[in-house]
Parts: sequence; structure tokens; C-alpha cells
Amino acid sequence: MIQNIFFDIEVPEFADSLWLDNYLEEGWFRSSRMMLRSNVLCVEGELLETINIRYNLRDYEYPKRLRKLMRRNHRLFRHEVRPARITKRRRCMYKEHIKRFKGMVVPTLDAFMAGSFHEYSPFNTMEVTVYDGRRVVAVSYFDVGMRAIASILGFFDPAYSRYSLGIYTMLLEIEWARQHQIQYYYPGYILDAHPLFDYKLRLGQAEVYDWNRHWVPFDPSMREHTLAAAIRSKHHLLREQLERHAVFYDAFSYPLAYLGYLQIPLSGESVLFQSLNFVRDFAFFYLGVDKDENFWVVAYDPLKKLYHIAAVRYFQLNSFLEKAMYIHVEESPNTLLDILYYQEFYYLGEEAEQVALQAKQLQKELSLNFFKKP
Repeated sequence: MIQNIFFDIEVPEFADSLWLDNYLEEGWFRSSRMMLRSNVLCVEGELLETINIRYNLRDYEYPKRLRKLMRRNHRLFRHEVRPARITKRRRCMYKEHIKRFKGMVVPTLDAFMAGSFHEYSPFNTMEVTVYDGRRVVAVSYFDVGMRAIASILGFFDPAYSRYSLGIYTMLLEIEWARQHQIQYYYPGYILDAHPLFDYKLRLGQAEVYDWNRHWVPFDPSMREHTLAAAIRSKHHLLREQLERHAVFYDAFSYPLAYLGYLQIPLSGESVLFQSLNFVRDFAFFYLGVDKDENFWVVAYDPLKKLYHIAAVRYFQLNSFLEKAMYIHVEESPNTLLDILYYQEFYYLGEEAEQVALQAKQLQKELSLNFFKKP
């Protein structure tokens, strides 16, 4: 099991096919112009662990059920593989596609694919396009390396949902890779305790990255012993103790906690970013606000392996984030999407019960206003 949360980000100015191969092999994936590497993610308010997967195409065979899907869709549709492009039809399909997701999403296809289409793009991006007659019904994009390709985005017309076109375009990407003697296919990641991306496992026997520069055969039991699962367990114990001792609390998820794990500033505002101790808690329990407008929270820190009670403050930087990270920030209940930083720490402890008792005492001493929400 990985011991610590981490989040790495790079914006490459130059990359050749071998560079891409090496980054993919070390657990990186692309989003817009950025290469990212992270082992946790917030989905629908829950902290989850990412499990990077790939397929070795050297001896790959399509599973029987997918061969049947390929034969059927080959009869019904035609397809093309060519250099990537963006059209009005693709933009509309993408806008429908992102309605499935909550929280932080890249709002436009142009922003998502910016890494492929700006003047000095380091990426060699291809597309698979599926047609019903002359109508585009599915599109997927993939980056091409020397020995690997990485599937970065796929979407389809919802009216054609029964044809499994999302899986079909992945199979077509694999078909193209095998025709070009590509050994590895990287479809991204799955999650340890959520089925959102499990469709990627339908392609056959996957390999997973162990974060020690090794790829090993996927075993479903790997999902049971993750860092995210350990953190969720710690929070469950804390919730029980808060309720047992009648502590007022509200549970929040905080997707922007990855800022607390970055080792470099995100923009030219380096003095600001380097001076703040960003909140690292992807999930926390809110206790209330004091007279100085500090918001008090309690959470578990996997780096220190301790619970903490802390005062945090926030300021609006959504416009900065949208510009720097190519994301749209959509507020949702019990998910905070403003940047938070620690103002002070009140208590650190190993035992959930002691932390709950300290939280109860703090609420009384500072007369925290629990009903004013962050």
C-alpha cells in the first residue's frame, strides 16, 4: 500500500515519442497541456485512490464478447483513424458528455485538447471517428509514442448508447496500435471503490502500476488495501466518535487539497503560493466559525499519521484556477472549491475519541458558530 498522498504536475514545452513512453511508464497521464500524476481523487464527494492501468499488446487477444461487439459494429458503422481535429459537431458532443460529471470539469473540448492544438504542441495526437452514414456518432483521441499510445478522451452521441461506442473506440485504438507495432495501451486509471471507470477492465487482463516503477497483473483484491481506503476508515472512526460525544459537525470534501502536495507554484504568483500552507485534507469535518472568521475543521493527515484540529481561511481564486488549470469550477453541496490554507493548528492526536473530545471543548471555548457554513 502507498504510504503518502502525492500530486505532480508538469507542462512540457518539448516532448518526443520516447519522452511520452517514459512518462506513461511512470504513471503520468495527460489533461489539456499538462502531464499529471496523482494517487488520489475526489469523486462525488468521496476520497478515492487512482489505480493506473495498461494493456500489453504483445500477446493481446480481444475477449470473446468484445470480438462479437467489433463484428457487429463493423457491420453497422464505418470508422477512420487520422490526426486529431476539432469541429462544431465534436464540440456539441463533448458538451453533452461532460454533463455526466460533477465538480471540476474542463468546460470545452478546445480547452481539454489545448495540448494537442496549440502552435508548439509537444504531443502527436490522433483520433478515431465513428460514422453512421455521414453522421459522426463517436470520437476518441489518443497520443502516440514510440512503443505506447495513451487514450486521453472519448465521447459518443447518447442516442447510440446501446452500441457501446465508448468501448468500441477503445478497441479501434488498440487495433490501430497493433497494426503499428505498438506494445502498450494506456487507457488511464480506475478507482479503488467506485465503478465509474471499471469499463476499462473489460478489455482483458490489465497491468497496474505499483508506484515503484513496476507494472504487475491486476488483481481485484488490490482495491481493498489502498491508502484512500485507510483514510476513509480513519474518517469513519472519527465520525463515530464525533456523534458519540454529541459534537456538531458537517462533512465536506475538498478536491483542491492537491495544492497542498505540489512542490512548485502553479503560476507567476509564486510569492503568494509559496507563502501559504495549503490545506491537504481531501475530506474533513467542519466544526464552526469563530469571531475572527476562522473556519475550524478536523481531519486525518496521512503524512503525519495523525488527526488534527485546525483553523483554516479561504479566498476566492476560482477565476485564476479556471485560467491556469483549464477547468470549470461548479459548486455542489458539501464540496468546497475555494482555495483553503491553514491558519493555525489547535490539536494533533492519534486517537479518534481524544480528537472528538478536543473538538467538543473547542466549540465551547470559542463559541463556534456551526450554522454559518464555509
